[in-house]
Amino acid sequence: MITLEVPVLTTTGTPWQELEARECGWWMAPEPEAIRGALAMALRQSDATRTAMGRRGRDLVTSTYTWRAVGRRVYEWLLGAGASRPSFIRESGSLH
Repeated sequence: MITLEVPVLTTTGTPWQELEARECGWWMAPEPEAIRGALAMALRQSDATRTAMGRRGRDLVTSTYTWRAVGRRVYEWLLGAGASRPSFIRESGSLH
């Protein structure tokens, strides 16, 4: 398996606003000027900075978005282990 550890550039049309807070990418408006600016900023970073950002991004994905991480949050919530309902679970009311 090839593991890529590169920073991410994505728009606010995606749900990953934590990219900037976790310093693993850029989350900008879906407008050409904003994308151009973020790309320019990414290219101005040193290789070491981009590598570190990529590693933080991989850590974010592993801890938050893998099947294992998602499953853990769901089971903790279902078991009442102190976890709040994951935001991706919608309660729809009756089961029948």
